[in-house]
Amino acid sequence: MACRFPPGTVMPYRVYVWAFATLDVKDEELLRAAARRVTARFRELKPQDVANTVWAIATLGVKDEELFEAAARQVTGRIREFD
Repeated sequence: MACRFPPGTVMPYRVYVWAFATLDVKDEELLRAAARRVTARFRELKPQDVANTVWAIATLGVKDEELFEAAARQVTGRIREFD
């Protein structure tokens, strides 16, 4: 069964992945679906939100190169915003 998230703001998705990591809940299919939403709209997130999202995915051991590469591009392009 494919995971589907309702359309809307990106904010709930980054909160979902953070909460899953905090609770040590590893549902790779759900995490990857949320990561796709977040990755597509990284520019809308604050630096802390980008960091929290990447931390959550990495903490759960999910290897998501697309997410990590997109985060690296955001950090590189917005380096002055990250402190």
